[in-house]
Amino acid sequence: MTLFRIYRKDTLLEWKSPAGLISTLLFAMVLAVIYHYSIEDTVFRNRANLNGVMLATLFFASSISASRNAFAETEAGALRIHLMSRCDPSGYYLGKVAALWQLQILFVLLYVPLYFIFLTGRLFQSVQEFYVPVLVLSLAALSLSALSVVLSYIARGNRMKEVLFPLLLLPVSIPVFMAASLSMRSLQADFSAAFAPIIALLAPAGLYCGLGSLFYFILASDE
Repeated sequence: MTLFRIYRKDTLLEWKSPAGLISTLLFAMVLAVIYHYSIEDTVFRNRANLNGVMLATLFFASSISASRNAFAETEAGALRIHLMSRCDPSGYYLGKVAALWQLQILFVLLYVPLYFIFLTGRLFQSVQEFYVPVLVLSLAALSLSALSVVLSYIARGNRMKEVLFPLLLLPVSIPVFMAASLSMRSLQADFSAAFAPIIALLAPAGLYCGLGSLFYFILASDE
């Protein structure tokens, strides 16, 4: 029950004030324009380069969304009230991960076609060009959401938390980007063999969610 209550609360807050999603999309569009004018156009004819740009932008978008969500929760003692209430710590953590993941999926659905327009000047030549990046980036976003919720609470006590958080997220998320890059190439080459790439993306997500459920309450208990 705790999981669904926290998920519903965070979802309602995000939709009540969608400034986070809008600012993240604006950031993605600006970054696409920067890539478009700073890199030769022929570079983006290679699908791997376009995939790399998408993955890099997903990292920055995840850090923006997660830091905004976690740092806002610590204001006015909101986190302390949750910790003192009779709630399941694991459910609290997973509810926040689910709400953040939902926001990331919506972001992926919007920004994949935007990136094709801004970086290649066209939409998709085939349906596979759309659903493969969406599938891979959505699964990668689950791992990033699980990591972001934990790391945002580690960084929140530092005066330079806005700088420290992405510095913590980048090294620990490298395995996620490696798995996402390899999975995207594999699925674009042969989508019929999708089982192994999907498992490769779900495995770190399951690991991070499990570890976060175990240690989240310890990390947040000093609030």
